[in-house]
Amino acid sequence: MTDYDTGTPFTHLVELYPSNPVDCYNVWLNGKRWKTRMGWSNVLEGLKKALPRRIKSLMACTLLAQS
Repeated sequence: MTDYDTGTPFTHLVELYPSNPVDCYNVWLNGKRWKTRMGWSNVLEGLKKALPRRIKSLMACTLLAQS
């Protein structure tokens, strides 16, 4: 996700790595471990709270990819 709010573009890198149990992920944000063993809906909820204005574009991309 790229943040243009500051006037200088800043890219936030969100990485999901599979973990146990099935359908859970270890989440890295900007190269640092952010959360472990999170389900997809919890990942989106957590990102929405951590990056409130930036999540809209991520959710829109996710919805487009699913259709």
